[in-house]
Amino acid sequence: MATPDQIRRRGRWSLILGTLIAALMLSAVAFASVSTDQADYAPGDVVTISGDNSDGAGYLAGETVSVAVSGPNGYEASCEGLADENGAWSCQVTLWDSLDAVGDYTYTATGQQSGVSESGTFTDAININSFQSNCDTADDSFTTGETVCAKATGLPGGGGGTSGKIEWWAPGAGSATRTTTFSGASGNFTDTFAPTVCGTWTLKVYAPSATFQDDDTFEVTGCAPSNTAPIVAFNNPPTLANEGDTKTFNFDITDTSTDTHSFATGFPDCGSEGTLVASSESINNATHTGTFQCVFPDGLNPAVASTVRVQVEDQGNLDSNIATTDVTVNNVAPTIAISGASNVDEGSPYSLTLGVVTDPGTDTVTSYVVHWDDGSSNADSSNGVKTHTYADGPNVYAITVDLVDEDGTFLDRANALSVTVDNVAPTIAISGASNVDEGSPYSLTLGAVTDPGTDTVTAYIVHWGDGFSDSYGTNGVKTHTYADGPNSYAITVDLTDEDGTFLDQANALSVTVDNVAPTINSLVAGAAVSCNTANSLTINFSDPAGSNDTNSALIDWGDSSSDNPMNISSGDVAVHTYASAGPHTATVTVSDEDGGTSASMQQTLVVNYNTSGVLQPVNWTQAQNNPSIFKWGSTIPVRVRFTDCDGTPAGGLSVKIAVKKIAGSTPPSGDDETITNTNSPDSGGYMRWVDSQYIYNLNTKSLADKTATYHITITVESTMQTVETDFGTRER
Repeated sequence: MATPDQIRRRGRWSLILGTLIAALMLSAVAFASVSTDQADYAPGDVVTISGDNSDGAGYLAGETVSVAVSGPNGYEASCEGLADENGAWSCQVTLWDSLDAVGDYTYTATGQQSGVSESGTFTDAININSFQSNCDTADDSFTTGETVCAKATGLPGGGGGTSGKIEWWAPGAGSATRTTTFSGASGNFTDTFAPTVCGTWTLKVYAPSATFQDDDTFEVTGCAPSNTAPIVAFNNPPTLANEGDTKTFNFDITDTSTDTHSFATGFPDCGSEGTLVASSESINNATHTGTFQCVFPDGLNPAVASTVRVQVEDQGNLDSNIATTDVTVNNVAPTIAISGASNVDEGSPYSLTLGVVTDPGTDTVTSYVVHWDDGSSNADSSNGVKTHTYADGPNVYAITVDLVDEDGTFLDRANALSVTVDNVAPTIAISGASNVDEGSPYSLTLGAVTDPGTDTVTAYIVHWGDGFSDSYGTNGVKTHTYADGPNSYAITVDLTDEDGTFLDQANALSVTVDNVAPTINSLVAGAAVSCNTANSLTINFSDPAGSNDTNSALIDWGDSSSDNPMNISSGDVAVHTYASAGPHTATVTVSDEDGGTSASMQQTLVVNYNTSGVLQPVNWTQAQNNPSIFKWGSTIPVRVRFTDCDGTPAGGLSVKIAVKKIAGSTPPSGDDETITNTNSPDSGGYMRWVDSQYIYNLNTKSLADKTATYHITITVESTMQTVETDFGTRER
C-alpha cells in the first residue's frame, strides 16, 4: 500500500483532501468529529474509525457508539467503540483483499444514548505514478534515455494477487508505445523504461487488464532537434475582389531558419473563380516569405467566394499545412456610353445612340432597356441607334439604360444624358371671304388645329386687324363687323394651350373692307311757306360706316342754285329761300370722304302764292262769321286772285274748287257736293283764268239742299295751297 509521502499526484491529493474536509464539515455541524486513520487504503487493510467530543456537545461519556460501513460490490461491515470521559472512541473494520474492494466507502457513527449520528468517507484505490529509476523517489521530469520507473500501488493480494497492465503512451501517439502486463501482484508493481522521444508521456494502469484505474504524466526533454514540417500562413490577404481584378497574396513560412522551401505540387491555387498569374509566384528563403498573384476574370451576382490556397515543402520533402483564405469576387455591373441630341421637338423622333459597353468581366449584355423618362421604356437585344417620339413639351427628360447579362439586371448603367423636349407652337387653318362691305358681318372660319404635341387649345384669340380682338373657347365660324372701308386688314390668331399663349399661329389671311356709299332714306320737306320765307328740308340718310365716315350733301334747289353742306349727320335740316312761289323740286345726293355717293333723291318744296282771298260777291273775310247768302238756283261767281312773290299775276295754274255742305235741312254727308259751272262746257270743277283772276260760276241748282250752309275750298293743285270760305243758300 502506498504511503502518504509517495502520493505526489495532484489529483490524488485533491481526492484525499476533499474527503477529509467533508468529514470535518460533517463533524462541525453536529459538534462531534469522526475520521479514519487514512484517506485511502489498499485491499485487505484495516481501517480505524474514531471520534471525540472535545467541545462537549457531541458523543456522551460512557456511551456505546455503533459504526456501520458500506462499500463497493456489496461490502458491509460494522464495529463499536466505548466513549471515554471526553467522548472519544474508536473501532476497526477490515477491507476485502481483492479487486472487489477497490472503490468508495461511507460510514456512519451513531451514539446509542445521545443519538448523535456522524458520517464520513474513504477510498480504496489503485494508483500509478512516475519515479526515478530506484522506484522510491517520485519524479515527473526526465532527460531522453533516462530510466523511468512506473509504479502501480494499491494492488489487492488476496486470491492469488492481481492481474493487469501498465501502458506507456509517447507524445502524440495514437496507441500505447509500451505495454507491460502483470499477474499475482500484491500491493505494488513496477515497470521501468528509458524513453527517447521528448515531450509529455502518459502512464496508464489497468486492473484487471480491461479495467482502467489511474493515469499519470511525466516530461522527457533533451532530444536532438529533428526536421519538422514548415507552417505557412497568409499575411493580411485581400478578402474582396472585383471581377477583372488582379490581387497579390503574401504569406509567411515558419520553419527552421536553415530550411529552404518551394511550392508544393499544384500550388498556389487561386480557387474556383481565380487564375494564377503566370510567373507571379516566388519564395524568398532568406525572409521565409512568399508571394503570388491571382486574377479574377469574372464575378457572379450575387458574389461568390473563391478559396485561395498555398502549400510549400522543405528540402526534406516535408509538406506544410495548406493555408487558405476566401476572396469574395464581386460582379462589376457593366456600363454603357450613350449619346444623343440635347433638344428635340415634341412629336418628332429622337435618336439615341447606345454605344460601347464596358465590363471588366467576361459577361455579354443580352438586353438593353432604355427608360425614356416619360413613362415609356423599350428593350432591345442590341445596341446602336434607337428612336423614340416624345409626345409633349416643354419638358426635360433624363434617359437611363438598364443592362442585362448573365449575372442579372443592372439599373441605370449609362452616363447621364438629358434631352430637352421643346414645345412646338400649335397652328390653325383659317379661311374667309376676301372682301366684305363695311358695316356688314364678316365670317371667319377657325379650322383645324395642328400640334405635334398632346396639347389642347383652350383659347382662340382673333385679332381682326382693325384694333379689335375677340377670344373664343372653341373653333368654328366667328363673325366680326368692320366699321369702315375701304381698307385691307390682316387677320391673325393667337392660340393658348397648357404650354402658354402662342402669337400669330394662323395662315396669312387678309380681308378687303369695301366702302359702302351712304343711302338717303328720306327727304322731309317743311311745311309750305309764304314768299320770302325759307323752306326747310330734312335729310335722313344712313352710312354703314356710321360716325367713321365724314358725310357731305349736294343740294340742287331746283332754282339754278345749290348748296354743299359738309360734315352733315342724318337728320340735319337745310334751308333755302325761293324767289318765286310755286312748287320747287330739290335734288339731293349724300357722299362720304371715301368717294361713295348715294343715289339722288328729290323732294318738293312749296312756296305759297300771294292771294287776295275769295273775291266779292262772296264775302271771304267775313265768311266764318257772316257768310254770304245766295238764292238757291242763282249763279255765284266765285273768284280768286294769285300773284307771284314779285306781285305779278300767277296765271296758268290749275286751280280747283270743291263745295261741301256743313249745315242744312238734312244732315251733311261729309262728301263734296256735285257742282256745275254755268259756263259751257262745264270745266269739271276747275276755275278759269280770266282777267288776272280765277273764276268759277257756281250753279246753285246743282246743290241738293236749297237751304244750307256750304264750305268752299279752292286748291292750287301744284302747291296744294288752299283758299276757303263759307256761303249759304235759301229758297227764292
